[in-house]
Amino acid sequence: MRFAGLDSLRGIAALIVVFCHISNMMPAMPNVEWWFEWSPLNVLIAGQFAVIVFFVLSGFVLALPYANGSQQSYGQYLIRRVCRIYLPFVAAVLLASVLALFFAEHRAAWHPRAAAWAADINANMLISHLAMVGVGERSILINGVIWTLIFEMRISILFPIIILIVKRFGFLAVVSSFAIGAVLVKLIIFLRNPETFFGMVGDTPLDSFLLTIYYMSFFILGAWAAYRHEYLRTHMLKIPTYGHIILFSALVYIPLLAVKHQFVKVNLFEALAAVYMIISIITFENINAFLLNGPIKWLGKVSYSMYLIHFPIMAAMVYALYPYIPAPAVLVLSFPTVLLSSELMQRLIERPSMQLGKRLATQLQRNRAIFNQQPAKNSLIISPRNERSPMSNLPG
Repeated sequence: MRFAGLDSLRGIAALIVVFCHISNMMPAMPNVEWWFEWSPLNVLIAGQFAVIVFFVLSGFVLALPYANGSQQSYGQYLIRRVCRIYLPFVAAVLLASVLALFFAEHRAAWHPRAAAWAADINANMLISHLAMVGVGERSILINGVIWTLIFEMRISILFPIIILIVKRFGFLAVVSSFAIGAVLVKLIIFLRNPETFFGMVGDTPLDSFLLTIYYMSFFILGAWAAYRHEYLRTHMLKIPTYGHIILFSALVYIPLLAVKHQFVKVNLFEALAAVYMIISIITFENINAFLLNGPIKWLGKVSYSMYLIHFPIMAAMVYALYPYIPAPAVLVLSFPTVLLSSELMQRLIERPSMQLGKRLATQLQRNRAIFNQQPAKNSLIISPRNERSPMSNLPG
């Protein structure tokens, strides 16, 4: 079972991340910023919200085959997952490195909040990126968005364990994982200076490990929703229209108005909103049909490529063109460039990587089938014409 509208949800989330980074790179404009900070327009640049949607959605999609009883072997799963995530990841890191080497040598300080971009790339930094070390800012400095893929890859490797936990403990696994994750994040902040703590991947291996456990809770929530999606769909249909409006508004805007700067509480509301959107898409045909419209469906197709390469492309254009062209104008110009590059990345890197993973997984399945059919060494082979063993012809 596959719900095509969920791809479009991932595409919309990727587009929000792009808008978020455009807003981060923009020079300070207080009158405009207020609207995006405190009004419903905040959703358009809610990059952290989009990341939580990614995590919950991954948990849901990865668990769905298990919930439907059609799971593949761990070897096949891992091959396809590595090809799906890691090969485009490598391409994006290498592209960002080349762009940084060409364009970030002379940094353009167009405003104090400009995101850092490495101009001093060396072999150790590049290796730490490609190895998905995920410890400290320099491990993701070339292309900052890769921090989410580091956690995605780690948790994907452990995902069969998540399935066992969800099947054994159900909703208790969701509650427990969130409680444990919240305590671990508080512990990290307690151990570090909150003003200097690098919260994306952590400052130390311990921080990075604890954050992995924290983000795993969102995958667990998504996996639980996959196992219970029929139950959730049934209850979703019982909610009246005005109830959906109130519920969705509460899930999205309570964090904005009430707990805006409380990291864990905000993530909890965002995760619940992600589940609500996922179940709504698979429940209401009109929502699913809307998400399958041409442009939105295309966003879903290129979402991973767009997420991987949008930042280095935008940064390269600003560094190359500013101050000859005002930074806001450069960022506006960078948007269609990101869209075109995403299509090329999807065709040239992402799609072939997925096809390679499928071929390798299929070959692994064939090899296992052939191995299982081979007779053990030194075993007696009975002829189909004479079921008597050749040993029976020997004199007794």
